[in-house]
Amino acid sequence: LADGQHIVRYALDIEGHLREGVVAEKAKARQAFENTIRRRIDPGLVEQTKGNNFRTRIYPLPANGSRHILIAVEQTLTQESGSQLYQLPLYTTAPINDFSLKTTVYRSNVSPEMENNTLQNFSFKKWKEAWVADFEQKNYTANHTISFTVPRTDNNETIYLAEQYKGETYFYLNQYREAGWQESKGRNSIGVFWDVSGSGEKRNKTMEKELLKNYLASIGEVKVSLVPFHVFTGQKQDFEIRNGNCSDLLEAIDKLVYDGATQFGALDLNNYNFDEALLFSDGLASFGKKEIRFSAIPVVAINSSSSADYSFLKYAAQQSNGKFIDLNNTTVTDALKNLQQEALQVVKVDYDQSAIEELVFPVPAVVNRGLSFAGKLKVPVTTVKVSLGYGNKITEVKSFTIRQTDTSEYDQVKRIWATLRISELEMQFDKNKEEVTRLGKEFSVVTQNTSLIVLDRVEDYVEQEILPPVELQQEYYALLREKKQQELKDKDYALQSALEAMQELKDWWSKDFKPIAKKNQSADTATDQVFSMVGSVGSISNGVIATDSTRVSTQNFTAPVIVADEKETAPPPAQEQLTASNFS
Repeated sequence: LADGQHIVRYALDIEGHLREGVVAEKAKARQAFENTIRRRIDPGLVEQTKGNNFRTRIYPLPANGSRHILIAVEQTLTQESGSQLYQLPLYTTAPINDFSLKTTVYRSNVSPEMENNTLQNFSFKKWKEAWVADFEQKNYTANHTISFTVPRTDNNETIYLAEQYKGETYFYLNQYREAGWQESKGRNSIGVFWDVSGSGEKRNKTMEKELLKNYLASIGEVKVSLVPFHVFTGQKQDFEIRNGNCSDLLEAIDKLVYDGATQFGALDLNNYNFDEALLFSDGLASFGKKEIRFSAIPVVAINSSSSADYSFLKYAAQQSNGKFIDLNNTTVTDALKNLQQEALQVVKVDYDQSAIEELVFPVPAVVNRGLSFAGKLKVPVTTVKVSLGYGNKITEVKSFTIRQTDTSEYDQVKRIWATLRISELEMQFDKNKEEVTRLGKEFSVVTQNTSLIVLDRVEDYVEQEILPPVELQQEYYALLREKKQQELKDKDYALQSALEAMQELKDWWSKDFKPIAKKNQSADTATDQVFSMVGSVGSISNGVIATDSTRVSTQNFTAPVIVADEKETAPPPAQEQLTASNFS
């Protein structure tokens, strides 16, 4: 999926009807899926794997048949040259037998515009109150991103949405902003950290090298060091760029071999003294330590792959006061401007923290793609002041009035806030895992630790204790009560059985067992025999037998009588005398 896109709905056909998926913790959902397919019952599962990669698993697929699934993706569109940009990443390795795409844009007075369109006859036409574009093709290979922009009818428009949900007022504000730029400081030395792991082979290296070439050409004179890395860093190669000529550097990049896993922990920026570090990578960590050891060097994270970990790349840029550039949704020209100059960004935010909770901005908070933020309003009306500028220098202050509304045209304002918050927290997922999981479960969002699952029978939901769709909940709760009651009965039975067994053991322990004397033999003599056998595994000192657990008197000891077998046999070999230490 593209940056900012989240899966929020999943459904699978069960007996001719689409059944909605429900959110569950990732491990629990996977366990429920595995347990269900062993009984050859229909489950469906969608989960996040690495970075922005998602996978759906469906079982079974009937012979020469098909299954019908629905996957819904939500995002807030980003600003692109005065319009809103939409992207649909389509990447498959095998042709799709029957492919169709229908795109509908509602409530726009102006026709959407296609960007780099490769689909034949795919264009928007007016239909009632919307704009519609259709495309169908046999044996279609989906190997690119479909993009189009929706022009804004009023560039001065401020969009404000609010929604009441469970006693909370969620709000979202978006305002169009002209792109602002300021010349950045010059660079004398640049470090190029080039990811040569196996996944790096899939990056758009042509686009990356074009950006690097144009950037160095704009600087003219600069020292550049190339540092390839995967599980460990390779040999650093140094280049003197003169008059913007970097052909030797590009030739060295072309000779790099891509293989192995990625360990970002291998990068220790404290070992270098660059003015700037360019990190060309998809951000997908697959081995060892995942944290880059940062220094004072700003990191510009550059991604060109459709499969990437946006959270990590944004985190690397944020932690080092650097930048994040996604070549999937920008041109080389705009990316070059981003490298050369400082972009207008949010410097400071002032608001009453008793009036607004958990105010969140998109990451990174660069205003060139529009100014937007979301939060939870605790009072009828309040004000948010946003200071904009470059670096730490404030150039203007914008003031916004935030107020409660009784109705909203959009009923998922809460999820806009939730997805912005999740994106912020997932930059440090290990630290924020519990909060990410809670938000994913509450607002039905697939995250690194929450999945959407569809099960066939209500009994399957009861077995895993996963809350089913609304139409099954009444039966679910009835069966769940029966299950809990049976568990209590089983627990009581197990406890009672344990108590009875313990009582039997105590009775046996308390009972005094007396040895039975042999025929023609007194009880005292029998007792002496028992003592003599016990004493044989101890040691005798001053008429006392010492064993591991007792001391027994041997005074007036009478040797035991050994009755011979009916048939005389050879004596057994002598055994070593046991000692107290090995008796136990």
